[in-house]
Amino acid sequence: MLPLSSLLRTCWLFSLLLFIPATLFAQQSETVLDSALQIEKPKLKLSKPARAALLSAALPGLGQYYNGRGWAVKVPVIYGIGTTLGYLVLSTHGEYRRFREGYLALEDDNPNTQLSPLLEGRTSDQLLRSRDTFRRNRDFYIIMLLVLYALNVGEATTAAHLNDFDINDNISFKIKPYTDQLQGQPLMGFSLQVPLFKGQYK
Repeated sequence: MLPLSSLLRTCWLFSLLLFIPATLFAQQSETVLDSALQIEKPKLKLSKPARAALLSAALPGLGQYYNGRGWAVKVPVIYGIGTTLGYLVLSTHGEYRRFREGYLALEDDNPNTQLSPLLEGRTSDQLLRSRDTFRRNRDFYIIMLLVLYALNVGEATTAAHLNDFDINDNISFKIKPYTDQLQGQPLMGFSLQVPLFKGQYK
């Protein structure tokens, strides 16, 4: 029987012999995996319209500023209409809450409930109609605010697309000879080329 110290030494050497190859294999596998990931890693490139749409979605008017054409007029219009609609949403919501609380105060059959002095003399039907009117108006203004937000994104995207079009006053077209074959017979003619994008047919 081996002494305890010899047995421990043998086990330690055996573990060391197993650990070194496993460590080397793991490092090699990590290197191969890292190089494979670097090769396969795609680069995300956004087009100008997509970038303008994302900027306008993040902050209204930022896509128009990115496009650069007419942003000094478009951005104040967007924020002017947006501020007006936001004010109308808040004011109509305040009126809706006031008439709702007045209606609830009139209908709760509690003598201790105080009705707002501005609503005194109104019946519960009048309060209910006013509450519904202000709620309808508030919802309409919220929808208009969302429409303005969508138009802001759509305008930035469309303007970015149109930036690639040639809008020169001197838009010319080219007539070039055209040859083809139809059932083995040569065909000759002319082709008309109209440049729609900047740098096309140069």
